[in-house]
Amino acid sequence: MTGAILLFIPFFTAALVGMGLAPRVDETLAFTPLLQGTLYTFLFTLCCFTAATALSSRFSHSLKGGLLVLGFMLLQLALYMIDKLWDYSLYNLIDLDVTLPIERGIFPWYETAWLSGLIALFYALAFLGFRKRDF
Repeated sequence: MTGAILLFIPFFTAALVGMGLAPRVDETLAFTPLLQGTLYTFLFTLCCFTAATALSSRFSHSLKGGLLVLGFMLLQLALYMIDKLWDYSLYNLIDLDVTLPIERGIFPWYETAWLSGLIALFYALAFLGFRKRDF
């Protein structure tokens, strides 16, 4: 839970600072869509974080879980960068095709529900895994 809070603070701080700085470059950012987009992107990152935590709870050396998730996400980024393969990347969940409609009031509820469900699942797996461990 502490990790989620520590992820949350920079996301929303950066969004609020960006909103404050936007007028300096002749832009305006609406408060509600900005926070909705930030929340959605935060959920994607939190899903990766909880997946790493769940895997770390299963390994004897906890760094392995984080490195596996990091390697997997780097592979996903590579797929995202290749034109013919980018449809198969998890980064499409936070692509502009999904996040730009938030500005028009179209929030990606389906994707948010899946991300939230995965976060809950990974959190439960991590909780069970760490409960079994002998520190």
